[in-house]
Amino acid sequence: MKGFIRLLPTSLTGQMVAVVAIALIGSVMISVLVLGSAYNRVVVGVKQNAIVQRVVTMVDLLEVSPEELHQSIVRAANSRNERVRIDPRSAVKRHTPSSSEKRLLTQLETLLSSEYKNRVNLLLKRKEARKPKHVNHDWQDKQVSPMPDKFRQKPPERFQEKGYWRRPPLEVMKVSVQLNNGQWLNVISEAPRLPSLLVGQTLLFLTLSLLFVILAVIFMLRRIVRPMKKLASAANSLGKGEQVEPLEVSGPKDVQDTVQAFNVMNERMQKFIADRTRTLAALSHDLRTPLTSMRLRIELLPDSTDKEQLLSRLEEMQQMSDATLSFLREASDKEESRRVDLNALISSLCDDMTDLGLSVNYEETTNLVVQCRLVSLKRALRNLFENGVKYGDQIDVSMEEKQGSVHILIQDHGFGIPESKMEQMFEPFTRIEASRNRDSGGIGLGLAIARNNIRSHGGDIHMKNNDTGLLITVELPLK
Repeated sequence: MKGFIRLLPTSLTGQMVAVVAIALIGSVMISVLVLGSAYNRVVVGVKQNAIVQRVVTMVDLLEVSPEELHQSIVRAANSRNERVRIDPRSAVKRHTPSSSEKRLLTQLETLLSSEYKNRVNLLLKRKEARKPKHVNHDWQDKQVSPMPDKFRQKPPERFQEKGYWRRPPLEVMKVSVQLNNGQWLNVISEAPRLPSLLVGQTLLFLTLSLLFVILAVIFMLRRIVRPMKKLASAANSLGKGEQVEPLEVSGPKDVQDTVQAFNVMNERMQKFIADRTRTLAALSHDLRTPLTSMRLRIELLPDSTDKEQLLSRLEEMQQMSDATLSFLREASDKEESRRVDLNALISSLCDDMTDLGLSVNYEETTNLVVQCRLVSLKRALRNLFENGVKYGDQIDVSMEEKQGSVHILIQDHGFGIPESKMEQMFEPFTRIEASRNRDSGGIGLGLAIARNNIRSHGGDIHMKNNDTGLLITVELPLK
């Protein structure tokens, strides 16, 4: 079952075409079966009524003709599917008639006359398999004489070896009417093989129907799928922090409403980001002015312990202000996205840090290209590398590809982070170092900036402790 499911198409167009084709084929096949059964019943009914009419006509003709002409009349009445004889005995034994037989008997007796009541025998049955070479003209025991060779179909090979010809069962109608002279008119009629109900026309109808329906479905689905694919691509780009132009509104009304809603959302987001950028620029300017004024006033104070503490606090405020503005600018960054060789980028970062005397080991791998904003991604990775070296002495960097994404593994050799504090470490101004010394604990924005940048690329950052230290995994999409 699972193997069959894997063979099914996964796209909307493929699934819709498959469903419509299966439904259409199923409906046509059911219709053929229902109509074919009705067709067969009608043909059989017409055939039976025609036989009844011919029997009545022959009885009337034989009763008014001299007996020396009876054999000539019978011979003239014989046909390919009908055998007519005059015998001293009835070809049909007495039996309890079925409902169909009762109907035909009543019809015969009505069309003849009351004097033929109880002088009519009738039998309806299916032919059974028989040996084609066996000929027996005993009409009491056999249903009908075999057909001439030129009309006989070749039996299937699997039955030739056994000497039997298993022909499809055919309707056989036997009628025996006792004439006034005591002889019996025996008529055995074999219904002709009923052709399949317009097999060629049915196949042609099914093929043309499938063709036109599938073309119509593909046309409509393309109107739906094309704008939806553009919408999916635009949403993916927007999720990575890229600039997205308004999409063309096309397709059915429902799809148009969806695309229009996306365009409105995108426009509102861009306006929000632009407004926040302008606000941050104004805030940066407004903060620097009072901080500079305060520094000048403190510098004019006489040297004392209070002056040093005030300058220290003012310096810390300046650093926190700059760091905060830097963090907010990261979220408002409008850098253009481009394709970058991730292996070359990480190798370059590790080489730069090694040149600064930091212990960084990188295991190079195959080249993997990602769509990213280079400066933003580089800043995030540098923050993670520097944190790893700072708190874990040294780091080992590697990279691996997994199911459409790339994982950058950063393993340090420190003491790790308590499980309960891992998520908290990504919040702004959160530090493992409890002191307020920036040189020992920093501002506490490094991980927040890193995760903000990585998530803006559609990825994420995960942490876990192991025997070596803390393992940070950066996950980035390859598409």
